[in-house]
Amino acid sequence: MTLTAKPASFTPRALAAYGKCGSRIRVLCLQGIEYLTGDDFWRFISAFPSLRSLRCQDITIEQPGVLRILTQLGYRRPRKLKLDNLEVAGALADDAIAVLLESCSCLSSLESLSLDVSQTERFIAFVSQLPALRRLTLEFELGVVGMIVRSIWQLMDVLKLFREWPISGNAFQFILQISITFPSNLNHQLTEGDAPGLCQALEEQLLCIPHLRHVIFHFRGLRANRQQFWMVELSQHFPQLRQSSLFGVHADKVTAIGHDNTTPRYCDEDTHASVFRSVVSAMAVSQDNEWMASGSIDTTIIIWCLKERRAARQWVAHTAPVACLAFSPDGQKLMSGGRLDSGITIWDVSLPQGVQKIVALNCPGSSPAACVWYPARSDRESLVACAFPWQDGKIRVWDVHTLQLRYTFRPAGGTSCFITFSPDGRWLAIEGRHGSCSVRDTATGALHTVLQDAGLSIHTAVFDPSGKRITTTSGKGSNAMVQLWDVEAGTRLLSFGDGLHGPLGGLNVSFSPDGRTVLSMGERPTIWDAATGKAIRVFQGPGCMDIVYCLCFSPDGRYVAATSYDGVVTLWRVHDGACIATLSGHNPSIAHHVGFSAKAETVFYTCDDGTVYMYQLSDIARSPAY
Repeated sequence: MTLTAKPASFTPRALAAYGKCGSRIRVLCLQGIEYLTGDDFWRFISAFPSLRSLRCQDITIEQPGVLRILTQLGYRRPRKLKLDNLEVAGALADDAIAVLLESCSCLSSLESLSLDVSQTERFIAFVSQLPALRRLTLEFELGVVGMIVRSIWQLMDVLKLFREWPISGNAFQFILQISITFPSNLNHQLTEGDAPGLCQALEEQLLCIPHLRHVIFHFRGLRANRQQFWMVELSQHFPQLRQSSLFGVHADKVTAIGHDNTTPRYCDEDTHASVFRSVVSAMAVSQDNEWMASGSIDTTIIIWCLKERRAARQWVAHTAPVACLAFSPDGQKLMSGGRLDSGITIWDVSLPQGVQKIVALNCPGSSPAACVWYPARSDRESLVACAFPWQDGKIRVWDVHTLQLRYTFRPAGGTSCFITFSPDGRWLAIEGRHGSCSVRDTATGALHTVLQDAGLSIHTAVFDPSGKRITTTSGKGSNAMVQLWDVEAGTRLLSFGDGLHGPLGGLNVSFSPDGRTVLSMGERPTIWDAATGKAIRVFQGPGCMDIVYCLCFSPDGRYVAATSYDGVVTLWRVHDGACIATLSGHNPSIAHHVGFSAKAETVFYTCDDGTVYMYQLSDIARSPAY
C-alpha cells in the first residue's frame, strides 16, 4: 500500500478506521506526506498493527519540536513497531527520524534496513542494537551532470563510518545501491579529470568494508537491450569489484528496446504546447537496406538488423550527442560525428566480435552537423564529406583509403546543414548562400551551379536515381514548393505543390526508386509525376496528417510510410492509395525517423523517447494482399 496524500485527520475515530482497515496491510510506503506533529506521524503508522515492511520517503512535520516537549512531559507512545524491513529514503524531518530511532532500539525482528546516505550518521549507532539484522543497504543518489566528482567525495566520506564494522557473522550483507538517471553522462564523466583516480580510491575503500556483498548501479528504468550493455561499460571503472563478482546493474522497470530516454518532454512557455526533443538524434540505413544505425543524445550508437528485428551492435561512440551517421556503400563501415567532437570517426562494424574504431578524422575547433559517404562501390575511390556549420562553416572531403584531406571549401553564406552525393558519385549538393543549393564537382570540389528559388530558402535536396535531376523543397506552409532541376544544365524543369500547406509542408521529399515520381509532405502526403508535375496520388489517413514529420517510399516503391505529430505512423499502398496499417501503440511519444528493410518485409521507426519499433509488415497490414 502506498500513500502520497496528506492525511486529513488524526481523530480517534479516524485512527480507529485506519486500524480496522490496516490490520490486513503488511507493506506500507509513505511518500511526500506532511504531518502536523511527530506524534501524529507515530500514531498514524501505529494504526497498522500487522505492518512488516515500511518505507518512509520525504516526510515533513509542520510543527517540529512538539514530539520533544511531549517526551519531556512523560508521554509514552502505546505501541512499538514490529517490522522485518525498514527503508528510509529522501529527506525526513527530525521528529520523524526520532520516532523511527526510538522504535529501532527495540526492533528485535528487523532483518533488513535501507538508509539514504544523508540519514546514515543518525542511524548507524543503532545498527549494532538490532540482533536480527541481516542486510544493510546504503542508498546513494549520484549527482546531476557536472557534479559527479563532488558526489563521489561525499560518498567516500560516508563510507568512512563503516571501516570498523560493529557487526560480525558471515550471514550479514552490506549492499551499496547507487541510483543514477543518465548512464551515458556518468560513463563519460568517470573518464574525465580526477574521476578515474577517485573511482580507484572508492573501489579500494569499498573492498575494505566487512561483509560487502554487492555494489549495485540502480536505474529507475532501463531498456531491454541495455542492462548487460551498461553492466559491461560501467564495470570497466571498477575492475576489482567486477572480478570479485560484487558489481551489478539493476532496474526497477525494463522498457522496450531503444536508446536511453534522457530528455523528458517540457512545455513551451509562450504557446503552452508540449515540446519534444528527440532522443534519437541521427539515423542511417545501409544501401542494401539490411542494417539501420541510430545515434542518440545518450552518446551511443546502435546497429539494428532489420531482417531479424534486433539490436546487433551497440557502443559508446562519442563524449557528446551523436550528430550524424553514414554507412559505407558496402555496409561494412560506419561514419559518425559527435556534436562537440572535433571531427568524425570511422568504425568497422563487420567484425563478429564487435565494433572497432578505424580512424578519427580530426578538425580542431569544429563540430559536424551532417556527413555523407561517396555512394559508388570502388576500391580506388572512397570519399566522405562532412559539414561543419557552427564553427568555421566549411565542407571537408577526405579520401578514406589514404586518410588525406582531399579538399575543403566554404559555401557561399558560410553555413551548410544538408549535404548529399548524387547516386553516381559525380556531384555533391550542399546548402548555399541565402537558402540556395550549390552543386559541386566531386572530383575537384569546383562549383558547378547554384540552384536558387527567388525569395524562398531551400531546405533540402535529393537526387534522382540517375543523378541527372535533383529535387529541392523551399518555403514552408502555404508558401512551400517543390522544384525539379536539371543538374548538368542547372536549369529548373518543374515547379509544383504550390501551397503544400501544413506547418511543415515541403520540408521532406524523396524520389521513388524508379525516379518517375516524387513524394512530398504537405496537407496530405502526395505523389507527383516527375515528368509533368501533376499530383498522381493524395494519401488519406487518420490523425493530424497536416503535421507530417517524416515520410518515405519502400525500396521496391510499393508502399509509403509517414509519421505525424499526433503520434501515428501510417502505411499506404502506392498503386491504389489504400491505408494498410496505422501504428499508434507508442503514444504519447512522437514518431520521427521511418523506413523499410530491403524487401519491405520490415517497417521501422524511432520515437522521441528513444524507443525503436520494428514490425513485420505481414503482421500489421490490414489487407491480405498487402
